[in-house]
Amino acid sequence: MRFNLTPAGIFKALLACIAGLAVMHCLALVAELSIGGKLMHFMWQLFDLNGETNIPTLFSVFQLLACAGLLMLIQQESRFARRSEGYYWSALALVFVFLGVDEFCQLHERFIGPVQRLLKTSGALTFAW
Repeated sequence: MRFNLTPAGIFKALLACIAGLAVMHCLALVAELSIGGKLMHFMWQLFDLNGETNIPTLFSVFQLLACAGLLMLIQQESRFARRSEGYYWSALALVFVFLGVDEFCQLHERFIGPVQRLLKTSGALTFAW
């Protein structure tokens, strides 16, 4: 099996993954609604695009961490070229690592209640994030 690591090849692979996840989401929803049962409910939870701790979430985490890796490569190239913007790329990479960890560990979901109580948010600002 040969991988096409050109930007177009990577783009096609990502589109194929996204299409596959969307198809599995639809199939699992139809199976859950028409067949029912514990297995179909499990399949629905596994591929629910609106859910957490499932395959689409893992895909998102891998994408965010891949972005962090690419940003670190840019930072390294910037450092070797003796340009001064390397720190900005490092900071962006850290932001993307944090976003990946947040997506995987559901950090912001855990802090919704405490932040709402601390900031006394309501209405349109109920979700203080």
